[in-house]
Amino acid sequence: AFDRKGELRAIAGGGRYDRLLSLYGAPSEIPCVGFGFGDCVIYELLLERGLLPDIPHRVDFVVAAYKGMSGGATVDMMLEAGKRVDKQFRYADRVGADKIAFVAPSEWEAGKVRIKDLRTGDSEARVQIDIPVSDLANAKSYFDEQKAE
Repeated sequence: AFDRKGELRAIAGGGRYDRLLSLYGAPSEIPCVGFGFGDCVIYELLLERGLLPDIPHRVDFVVAAYKGMSGGATVDMMLEAGKRVDKQFRYADRVGADKIAFVAPSEWEAGKVRIKDLRTGDSEARVQIDIPVSDLANAKSYFDEQKAE
């Protein structure tokens, strides 16, 4: 399916692909169909015709992970707001994080980030430190200094 003027790519398309799976190792031909929808084409059509709704901005803050990544750290961000702390710890454990950073209102006002080391033993004995937000890229060095003491 194309736009009437034929100016844009296909809006949607599909067909039969009976031999496709055998190309990828299926022992025999398996009848199948496929369908694709061009969401970008629909967007362009709606934009051109002035039919896109005016959606108010809903983002108050964007949390940039660049500070951590610039220090050579691998960074993952938990995007679900309002999760209980135990769920945040479980998520960090599931992704294999060595440390977890919290920015609660009190830390934010003080310009600090609270970081907990998740690999120091049982959950009650986790080492935690508060570091300046401006020094987040060097968070690992704070833990290295603590181990040396």
